Amino acid sequence: MILSKFINLNKKASLATYKLFSHLFGPANKCELDYYDYLKQFEFSTLTVLELGGTQRPIFNKSEVKQYIGLDIDKDFNWENHYHVYLNQSCTDPINIKADIIISKYLLEHVDDNKKTFQNIIDCLNNSGSSIHVFPLGFHPYSLITKLIGNKTQKSLIKLLRPEAEEISGYPVYYNLCNSFSLEKHLKTIEGVSFEVRYYYGASEYFFSFYPAYLFIEVFNRVFHMLKIKIFASNAVVIIKK
Repeated sequence: MILSKFINLNKKASLATYKLFSHLFGPANKCELDYYDYLKQFEFSTLTVLELGGTQRPIFNKSEVKQYIGLDIDKDFNWENHYHVYLNQSCTDPINIKADIIISKYLLEHVDDNKKTFQNIIDCLNNSGSSIHVFPLGFHPYSLITKLIGNKTQKSLIKLLRPEAEEISGYPVYYNLCNSFSLEKHLKTIEGVSFEVRYYYGASEYFFSFYPAYLFIEVFNRVFHMLKIKIFASNAVVIIKK
């Protein structure tokens, strides 16, 4: 009871400060807004879309897309309600389909070999196709903490501090190629495509339950966002065009 009150008080203080910072300085993390804004340009009723890792939260309704293909390692999933076709496999294994658009949302941090993932994406894209992905980066304090405490402890903390995210969080994380240096270095080696990487500074909401930690992360984000130091960004949106 006392712990619950303590957490609620900290959340209220954190939220009030978050709103103040956003009002004064604008948002430092618009990754999801930019992600969905980019997708708005496409007429999906005429396109084949491959979604990687979307079983728990498909981005589109099946009826909105001409051919909506899902790919995930999840076997216990009623895919017929969400996709026209479902591939039960890893995104690091060869993918024997072609798509106009390939998307993922908070998947790549859970993949242990994203060189294979990116190569599969390129191989699957039709000419003039596009691929867009949003994911966290590995050198932000939140990401470093998740690596330090391990998956089991992370799940317990999420259940206590952010119960609304319990079902979609807590999977093992690897952060392979999930930093600005190794990500851009690898993308530059891929021939026949152009790419754009956008960086964001967020994840402060994970610390709402303890105000001093939240305030540190908020200031951390604002400073590195202002200085445009990409290595400490919390999230990235990657756009690849073939």
